[in-house]
Amino acid sequence: MAAAFKTPLHLPGALMVTVLLAPLSAIAGLILLAVLMFAYPDMTASRAIAYSAMAVIALLSLAPGSGAPRRQMARLWGALLPRTEAALAGVLILGIFAAVLVALSQKQPPTPPR
Repeated sequence: MAAAFKTPLHLPGALMVTVLLAPLSAIAGLILLAVLMFAYPDMTASRAIAYSAMAVIALLSLAPGSGAPRRQMARLWGALLPRTEAALAGVLILGIFAAVLVALSQKQPPTPPR
């Protein structure tokens, strides 16, 4: 119940931190993309973009100062799935969904470049 009252109060601050961190993370991702493309010329562009996207997501999640958005997400998920059993069921459902998507994508041939 407390999360329902705290969420509107802390949401602008968490949003502001995310807005301030997003360009910095995107710049770091672009720098990593350039380094990968020049350091490993045999690496495909899609693989280099995937690595830089992972870096952007990691920076948005774990960068210094990203505690406010993480706390806000914890409040949100705590309000939606307040008990451990419900949270475990949610994680299990999402995990099965992700595993099915990975299994289905492994069976598909890669799209040829155009």
